[in-house]
Amino acid sequence: MHARALLTSTPEGVCDYIDADLREPGKILAKAAETLDFSKPIAIMMLGILNFIVDTGQARTILRHLLGAVPSGSYISISHPTTEFDAEPAAVALEFWNSSGAAPMCLRSRAELRLFFEGTELVEPGVVSCPRWRPDLAEPGEVSDVMHFCGVARRP
Repeated sequence: MHARALLTSTPEGVCDYIDADLREPGKILAKAAETLDFSKPIAIMMLGILNFIVDTGQARTILRHLLGAVPSGSYISISHPTTEFDAEPAAVALEFWNSSGAAPMCLRSRAELRLFFEGTELVEPGVVSCPRWRPDLAEPGEVSDVMHFCGVARRP
């Protein structure tokens, strides 16, 4: 409800909110088609959500379904937690989360995340720790890795 209240359309552009389960991409696409023009490039943002699809094969199937519905020139962005930085605290946090009764989640490696971009053209610098994706835009100083990878790719 709160998201709907915050998202309002204007004459310059339309905004909408879809309350849906990622495991049902057909329903998401049908609802999105009420707002989006699927003849023009579309951005798909999977930010901190694919980690809740713990079966990697299922996650890849969902992504293929979504990417298959958007035209050439569309983009996909993904961010996903990993154990490749601070592995021990990340594993402890994951165990705590999964034992709490919340929706189960998983952590994936950079190599696993790259598989999600199969069939697309990764934008440089590829799949990296989030602060390293565009470090030139950060405040001066050293960029530190975080336990989240991200990447952006274009559908050819």
